[in-house]
Amino acid sequence: MRAVDIWLQQTDDFILQSLHPCPEVSPPSFLPQLRQTLKRIKQDPYPSVSIFGSNQPRLYRKDDITGQWVRYNKEPEGWGSPAVSAPQQHNFKQEPIPSWPPLPVQSQ
Repeated sequence: MRAVDIWLQQTDDFILQSLHPCPEVSPPSFLPQLRQTLKRIKQDPYPSVSIFGSNQPRLYRKDDITGQWVRYNKEPEGWGSPAVSAPQQHNFKQEPIPSWPPLPVQSQ
């Protein structure tokens, strides 16, 4: 018996107490989504073979009308093309790295 089978046999209360950081305020969708995820893990125990067998990423886009994520089978224009313009600049907040006091050296 695999670990995922053991988790799927547990009661909702046990799963909630074991896998949710704050079971008292878990949303109603937590347990059904978790059980669905565990079933998917059971269905595809080796995702590198069963899902990503071609060694290619799975691309998704968010549908403008429904707001749902849908599979996108065509590479967006410019991906993998050597003629792509300069990479997009990202502005990340730079925070100073704290300086730590030196550790005392213990003589033997």
